[in-house]
Amino acid sequence: MVPAPASLRSQLVIGLSLMMLVATVSVGVITRWNVGRDTYEAQKQHAEALVGALASMLAPAMSKRPLDRVAVQRAVAHIGAQRVLRYLEVVDVAWRVVARSPSKGTRPSTIILRRAIRQRRAVSGVLRGGVVEAAAPIRAVRRVGAVRLRFSGAVVGSSTVVWVIVAVDTLVLLLFVAFVVTRYVARPLTALERAAAQVARGDLEVKLDEDGPRELASLALSFNAMTSSLREQLHHIEQQRRSLIRSEKLASVGRLAAGVAHEVGNPLQSIIGFADILLAGELDDTQRDFLERLQREAQRIHEIVRQMLDYSRPTEEGERGAVRYDDVVNQAVRLVRPQERFKRVEVVDKGIAKAPLVDANESRLVQVIVNLLLNAADAGAQRVTLSVEQDDECVSLGVANDGDPIADDHREHVFDPFFTTKDPGKGTGLGLAVSHSIVESFGGELSLAPQRELTTFMIRLPRHAPGDGGEPE
Repeated sequence: MVPAPASLRSQLVIGLSLMMLVATVSVGVITRWNVGRDTYEAQKQHAEALVGALASMLAPAMSKRPLDRVAVQRAVAHIGAQRVLRYLEVVDVAWRVVARSPSKGTRPSTIILRRAIRQRRAVSGVLRGGVVEAAAPIRAVRRVGAVRLRFSGAVVGSSTVVWVIVAVDTLVLLLFVAFVVTRYVARPLTALERAAAQVARGDLEVKLDEDGPRELASLALSFNAMTSSLREQLHHIEQQRRSLIRSEKLASVGRLAAGVAHEVGNPLQSIIGFADILLAGELDDTQRDFLERLQREAQRIHEIVRQMLDYSRPTEEGERGAVRYDDVVNQAVRLVRPQERFKRVEVVDKGIAKAPLVDANESRLVQVIVNLLLNAADAGAQRVTLSVEQDDECVSLGVANDGDPIADDHREHVFDPFFTTKDPGKGTGLGLAVSHSIVESFGGELSLAPQRELTTFMIRLPRHAPGDGGEPE
């Protein structure tokens, strides 16, 4: 079994920790070396001053004849009692020992002593183990002896403190590195990983915070843009899927409608003709009333059959040309204005006269707008607002009314054939389906806008390209 790789956080923390450890240890070693060097220099100066002062103090006793050994011995005993001193010795000019303190270590060599006598001044040196040794000649009128001493370096000997400081600094730096990596690297990447997992499960509403370092903020911004683009693409795909399903349903119903219309149309014409003949004869009031009712119902059936034939017979490409939205709207309003249900409806024009030409069939487009106006009146609208939107390829006519809104569960079925919310006998459910088919035959789209305040249908048609012919005068 292949072991799981270490997390990025662990790798970064370990790598940076090693780097910080090496850096702090190196700094500690260099610092200790510098401090030790400076401390030894200070101790050497202190030792030279001490041994020089001791030589000056012993000069009177050493210069007497005979030599005052008692005074020398008393001074050596007093000074040698200091805990820091490891050895103190006084010699005469013949290198004979006059006095010495009890030894607390090995006896010093004569190298430092000889150098002090040769240079005629106090000298010092640092030996192995941090031991400082100093010597100076004792002079009155002439040299009468010499003194030498040895003591341990007190400050340099406390190297443990240096290493404790290095260890504490290393620990603090490691904690700081772990905090920085966790907060500014690991946590945003973990959030990105969780968000990606949510997207993989189909949740495209997830969004990352766009804070933090510039690179990670840019990554979060790109991720949010990606999810937003995916949402739009999925929405577009869903619309296309519904459009394909609707087109297939429309095609199936169209084929069925064409067959039924042809089979019903001929007998229906006969019924209407026979009713006209009978109405022309002598009839009593009851017979005439029945025949008129028969004729009206037959005419209504004939209208339904005609709509079914219109639905099953799309507009041909050759029938398209340049059309002005304001022309077809004016024709449609003139057609519906005499109807009782439309007399109290106000039509508001928001600058459609300036709309560019579209590529369509004028009479069939008038049919679409008439249907939308009548539907608005049936929904109880008091105002119908017409507006235009455009882009580089298409021009859209919005037909909005303030009538009763369409229920949410009905919105996706409004273009289905035979779907209607009107009372029986007041609608066939073919008006919007036929209108949708007509607009699609122009290479456009008839859709219901998602807004809820007004019921708005959008007729989106391609711009008419100059030079295609059919320009209206």
